[in-house]
Amino acid sequence: MKVQLGKRSRMMIRNKYEIKVFSSGYMRLVIFFLTLFAVMLYSFIDLYFIEKKAIKISIIVPIIFIIVFGGAAVFIYSLFASKLYIYGNKILVKKWYGLRKTYYVEEINKLVFEKSEGNIVSIQIISDITNDKYFDVKENFNELKKYLLMNVDKEKITCYILGTKEEVEI
Repeated sequence: MKVQLGKRSRMMIRNKYEIKVFSSGYMRLVIFFLTLFAVMLYSFIDLYFIEKKAIKISIIVPIIFIIVFGGAAVFIYSLFASKLYIYGNKILVKKWYGLRKTYYVEEINKLVFEKSEGNIVSIQIISDITNDKYFDVKENFNELKKYLLMNVDKEKITCYILGTKEEVEI
């Protein structure tokens, strides 16, 4: 007996989204910090358990490095790890910590573009559900920009020069 899936279910299973906006470079940084952490942890294990030497003051510096670089890794991961999927008029946002939020294009309250040197470099989508900002370093950023310009009401769109509140034309 075959079970028929709806159109939405088939799209979700095959991951056939019309637009998928994501970052690809952050994973190298996370791998670097994990490697750094593993090397420091191994040095503690080797020094204390295998060579039977006291750790004393030498433990403080690696712990500070772990805290500082680990915090930097989590911060950078939180900036670049969010993903945005668009299929039809539905937008799905996946946060780096696993939270998913879904809303429709009609639910967008305001769309803010920021320009630098004549090009749009960031898009901020403001709705009742989420307030997310996407930068031009993400994959498929231009497709997102075109999609939003075509599907969002012109009254909801504003464009500023990067870092100012000076309005300009799109």
